[in-house]
Amino acid sequence: MKKLKLIVPVILTLVVSACVKYNAGSGNGSPVKTTSLTITATNRVAGAMNDSLVIGGTGFVTDTSMDIVTVNGVRAPILSATASEIIAKIPVRAFSGNIVVQVGGRSATGPKFQYLVTTGVVSTFAGNPNLGPGYKDGVGTNARFFGPVALALDSTGNLFVADLLNRRIRKITTQNAAVTTFAGNGTYGDKDGDGISAEFGSINGIAITKNGSVYVSDADFDVIRAISTDGTLVTTVAGEAGQQGYSNNTYLTSLFNKPMGLTFDNVGNLIIVDQGNNVLRELPIPSSTYVSTLTMGTNGNFNQINGITYNARNSDVYVADAGSNQIKAFSVTAVNYTNFGNGTLGYLNGIHGAPVEFNRPQGLAVDNDFNIYVADTFNNCIRMIDNQYNVTTLVGSTEVGLFDGTGAAAKFNEPNAVVVDNVNHYLYVADTGNHCIRKVVLE
Repeated sequence: MKKLKLIVPVILTLVVSACVKYNAGSGNGSPVKTTSLTITATNRVAGAMNDSLVIGGTGFVTDTSMDIVTVNGVRAPILSATASEIIAKIPVRAFSGNIVVQVGGRSATGPKFQYLVTTGVVSTFAGNPNLGPGYKDGVGTNARFFGPVALALDSTGNLFVADLLNRRIRKITTQNAAVTTFAGNGTYGDKDGDGISAEFGSINGIAITKNGSVYVSDADFDVIRAISTDGTLVTTVAGEAGQQGYSNNTYLTSLFNKPMGLTFDNVGNLIIVDQGNNVLRELPIPSSTYVSTLTMGTNGNFNQINGITYNARNSDVYVADAGSNQIKAFSVTAVNYTNFGNGTLGYLNGIHGAPVEFNRPQGLAVDNDFNIYVADTFNNCIRMIDNQYNVTTLVGSTEVGLFDGTGAAAKFNEPNAVVVDNVNHYLYVADTGNHCIRKVVLE
């Protein structure tokens, strides 16, 4: 068998047993050398499921049942082993973490491995597309939605849904897919007060603080509303209801023009997509009572922006510019930005630097490995911009429909939002045209 070239030449070793021991069975107590367990090289430090993983080192055994290889704690199938080389496969859904070899109670830790997501398994999580739009609380497909357009996860894994045409905020307990109404009575209006009695116009954005307070944007009334952690109180926190415009001032005297997507940054500032004004606004919560405009995008870069997400690991802000058919990435401290997409309406994947095309992308999410997930709305699919800036289609195709399945076999109907569960490595998608929430198990 031809050996694969090892590309990590440095020794990355953690030896947890002695290199010399006494052989009691020899009768004379003479020391007998044992080979240290080490990892000296691997053929890759990044890869997808089922990719080959060749580990060079010392102290391995030829009996593969005695060698244990894990990636991020997930056991890898071993294909062959010698005393100095193990050939294994990257396990499905390993995700990123250290490569570790264990033999006979000894352990050696190698480099950190980055798992490359390449596809996903799609299922219908909540709502019943076969019954069409409606309003009903219940578990899983017993629940009904009417045009879900925005999603957010709280710190305990509960999923919140902006149920646009039901004019309500719905809450899904992700452990059992139980859907309840968190706020709103379904009547069109701008009434604050008790959560279930409150009224909304057009809820297009949703974000949640670390302590569980829910913030929503109401594009029809040009305001930002806040909902208490238990859903019992809705208050207007920024903007003047029914007064459209552009003004930075105190919270309740500032003006917006169709606020859409929302996200929080690392320090708790709320970043608002002010679509009608083509700018990003900021509410410093709770350090100030004044609304401001962020410098990013103020030089005419935006054209009907919608979705937004924040990368807490590098402080980048990602914006879905639907009118330009682009995704734009900004450093929160700089005006400089990166465009993904050449601005042409269409459907085209490509490697970093090659032309790529989107069709009115709306929703965004980013995972812990800096992969950006895009709800490419009119292409009816979820695209991925990986951390090397390659653009691929993760699940779905340009064909509109409703079908659960893997990769391109799955079908969506104008998905508007996506959110990532970084603990369990799932995506949740607001499948707006199918009036349901889909779940994507990343692989």
